[in-house]
Amino acid sequence: MIGMEGYGRGEASNGDVSVFIEIRATTHRSKEIQIRLPQAYLSLERRLKQRIHDKIFRGKLEVFVRRTGLRGHQEVLLDYELAKACFEEMSQLAEELGRSKDDIDINAIFSQSGVLNTQAKEPDAMQEWIIVSTAMDSAIIDLIQQRKVNGKELAMELGPELRDLQRHRGELSAQLDILNAALVKRLEKRLHKLLGQRIHPQKLEHEAAILVEKSDITEELARLEEHCLQLGQLQALKEKGVGRQMDAVIQQIQREMNTIASKVIPAQASQHVAAMKVHIENIRDIIAQVE
Repeated sequence: MIGMEGYGRGEASNGDVSVFIEIRATTHRSKEIQIRLPQAYLSLERRLKQRIHDKIFRGKLEVFVRRTGLRGHQEVLLDYELAKACFEEMSQLAEELGRSKDDIDINAIFSQSGVLNTQAKEPDAMQEWIIVSTAMDSAIIDLIQQRKVNGKELAMELGPELRDLQRHRGELSAQLDILNAALVKRLEKRLHKLLGQRIHPQKLEHEAAILVEKSDITEELARLEEHCLQLGQLQALKEKGVGRQMDAVIQQIQREMNTIASKVIPAQASQHVAAMKVHIENIRDIIAQVE
């Protein structure tokens, strides 16, 4: 069983560029991925989402990508036309002054405003993809490891809740004959109170049989046990997507519980029904956090 909550981080560098990626995962019924990328990496968004899709089954994931240029991230731009114009002007002045063009210092041209400029080198996203994907894979591995730890914690919470639910179910099942007898006795008292001696024994027996049939929860308790066992089997699995299967099972359990609660339940059984409802709600909350 794998949880949905966790945090992962990964980093990769080629000496010139360093990429750092963080992933924060929280609970979500399906899968939602939000990636915050530097402008230069916007073209990689689809690839990065696919990378996550292949490894993560569900949950809300917030991904933060940071790029840092370590060296060689600046480039020099020469305004050739401006440099040429400066040289021509200097050559004309040298000629007028009777000086040789050879005396013109090339550094003097480069020092002129606008001749040499520097700007940040535009990253090539595709060339840097290997760095980005390596950092992403490391972050995903880290996240999955934390989600496994989260899953173990959830399993430790789920186990006792499931056992207590089964215990109350078993105790309720063991009391069925006593509960049915109590229902018949209560019916008999009410009918005698309303009709006195006019009630016919066969009529009483018929009404009691109808009441017991309407109140019988034997089948519901049997199906409830099957669903609990199925939930326990799913809990032991380590594959992805178990959470969705567990969701389906807990819905079946909830339906059986609703049916049980809707039937005529004697006071002796009400405490078991109330306790089972609490455990089912707790199990539902735990399963909502499973991937």
